[in-house]
Amino acid sequence: MGKAIVYESGYMFTGTFAKFLSRTRIINGRSFALFKCCYNGCGKIFEADIQHIKSCRTKSCGCLNKDILKKRMSRHGLSNHPIHKLWDEIKWRCNKKNKSKSAIPYANRGIVVCDEWINDFVSFYNWCITNGWGKGLQIDRIDNDGPYAPWNCRFVTRSINCRNKSNNIIFTNAGRTCTAVEHSEISGIKIGTILNRISLGWKEEELLLPVSKKKIKNRRKEDLPE
Repeated sequence: MGKAIVYESGYMFTGTFAKFLSRTRIINGRSFALFKCCYNGCGKIFEADIQHIKSCRTKSCGCLNKDILKKRMSRHGLSNHPIHKLWDEIKWRCNKKNKSKSAIPYANRGIVVCDEWINDFVSFYNWCITNGWGKGLQIDRIDNDGPYAPWNCRFVTRSINCRNKSNNIIFTNAGRTCTAVEHSEISGIKIGTILNRISLGWKEEELLLPVSKKKIKNRRKEDLPE
């Protein structure tokens, strides 16, 4: 591994508004540092990945993108954008006054939306755009007991998101123990079919049997109370 480049305090990275102050830490081989934002006299001190600053992926503390986005919103508006709907959804889930059955588990576990996002859609939108948002993907909290925050969120497929849920159903079949979603992917049996069989009281060794409409129909009749 080569020696880390030494930057003097006050060094301004070309193409950015980030003034280098000092290195802070290394996470998974990535070097982070403190920078001073110089966009429009902002002056905010923020931490960022040095490589992101060098490549101009990050140019400021976030105020540059907010400014650009505000101008874009004033011309086009984003109230109907899918990201705005997602923003509303995560706030709805974490609202302690929300008595919906699907929202209560979030409040009971103390899951919240971070200060940076809770009242600032522009900040949330900017993070989504620069962190892999795309149609068909879902927002996922890396630490399932942690908040909705930039450092704890990512965009993943539905199946990966299901694996990270606290109410995952885990069972053993043919010596393999994993979640219902993983069993579904391995066996080719639809997740809905597996969950339906579980609700009907099927044994673990029967949950991944090949689908037969006739057998399922007969099994349901057998499970009906006399």
